[in-house]
Amino acid sequence: MNSRNHILKTVRHEPADSIPIDIGSSLINGLHYSHIIRLRNYFKLKDEPVKIVEPLQMLGEIDEDLKEALGIDTTGILPYRNAFGVKNNDWINWQIPEGPQVLIPGNLNFKVDHQNNIYAFPEGNTESKPSAVMDSDASSFRLLPHQKQQEKEKFNVRKNTVEFKIITDGELDYLEEQVILSRNDGRAKIFTSRDTFLGNINYVMAPYLENPEGIRSLDKWYSAHLTKPDFVRKIYQRQTELALANLSRINSRIGNYIDIILVCATDFGGQNSLLISPQIFRQLYKPFYQKINHWIHENTDWKTMKHSCGAITKIIPDLIECGFDILHPLQFSALNMDPEDLKNKFGDRIALWGNCIESKLLSSVSRDKLQKAIESNCKILSKHGGYVFSLENLHPGVPFENIITLVNSIQEI
Repeated sequence: MNSRNHILKTVRHEPADSIPIDIGSSLINGLHYSHIIRLRNYFKLKDEPVKIVEPLQMLGEIDEDLKEALGIDTTGILPYRNAFGVKNNDWINWQIPEGPQVLIPGNLNFKVDHQNNIYAFPEGNTESKPSAVMDSDASSFRLLPHQKQQEKEKFNVRKNTVEFKIITDGELDYLEEQVILSRNDGRAKIFTSRDTFLGNINYVMAPYLENPEGIRSLDKWYSAHLTKPDFVRKIYQRQTELALANLSRINSRIGNYIDIILVCATDFGGQNSLLISPQIFRQLYKPFYQKINHWIHENTDWKTMKHSCGAITKIIPDLIECGFDILHPLQFSALNMDPEDLKNKFGDRIALWGNCIESKLLSSVSRDKLQKAIESNCKILSKHGGYVFSLENLHPGVPFENIITLVNSIQEI
């Protein structure tokens, strides 16, 4: 059984001989470039600069040799543009201040100040206001408000959806080139659909627009859910209409190569509660998720994935009713997100996809305790199928020896 069949069999909740592994297939389960450098050294692979495929979080590309070493069962289809609106091409060498040399897209254009803070700009235009900064003591970028001035007329649907357009033939060519290069690798193909990320922070603050108009701050955006729900609904309606048109064009070109689609990576949970009420979720998000999933399941064989961190137990039944096949990640430290409870309550209706270990545990316990926790949780999560292991964007500070213990333990289960 090849990797692709292994993944799809597991998503169908069929028992498998081992747990499938997904690392680096999308912006929600990548690896920081520093971890990739350490892993390449550990496995004695060729020493070469890591390609930064997602600069906002500084996630690196996992090359074929490292995929083989880690036993990865997935391949990601990268977006045409990154979070700063720069095309993922024309790669050049770039020296991280007090760090290694990496590869970045040729038009990304960072600026470094005298304190080694690194600034990123919309479409790489250094004459515009920076849209993100990586502080000298940080390992990834944080978004910056960069509207030139606040709008007097705040509730204009067009202004809040200007970035959503019909996909071009050039973008389709780019996607097709990727699937052609990887079509014979035997792995499941995961496609990230940026157009269906409803209410995602990256599209609210729009680090790729030089002067984003409309409501582009998080506090005002979430306030609009309460004060102007019809406005938010109209935004999602327009975004969904364009998204379905684009999914149709994508399906016509590369649909037979896609196995799983990351529909949305908007977070709905904090550590102890939801960020919005279940009622607001059902009013503003659920109808559009249902429409998107219905179209996908009616027109393709793709499995659909929803990402949301945090304490989201109260809306997991709604996500299932929305038609999602896969829930990512598994934040066990959040309220009521115990792995056994998740598996018992929802594991027969939605596939669980994520790390089997909470990040705090991964950073602090001894190797023996870590291995026991891995074995215990994996036994629970993989019972009757429906569980795929992934490493979702581990913090660079996680001890490397624990990452090795985690990966080796998963491969041996």
